[in-house]
Amino acid sequence: IKGGDGNFLVKIDELKKLGAVNFELSGKKSILLYNGGQIRAFENICTHKGGPSKLVDDKLVCQWHGAIFDPMTGDALVGPAPQGSRLKEIRLTIHNGNIYTAPTE
Repeated sequence: IKGGDGNFLVKIDELKKLGAVNFELSGKKSILLYNGGQIRAFENICTHKGGPSKLVDDKLVCQWHGAIFDPMTGDALVGPAPQGSRLKEIRLTIHNGNIYTAPTE
């Protein structure tokens, strides 16, 4: 999915089934997550070496070197991502069961 400011990403019902959806925003790989009723989106760029992560057992795991991130906060939980680092969160809006990227101010 290619997104832009205020662009439609996916319906909530579809995200619930999939758990995660990859998309691109302003040329950056990003990931949209559904976890326990919560919806979050982050730039999908590991804070270690920039690899992509994947949702595995309710954690975001970098596919390159195995760093683990919290899917609700983006906080690095397990290295080699630097302690205290986090994935950049992407603001969202939800309207009529649809998820959109929030317009930037």
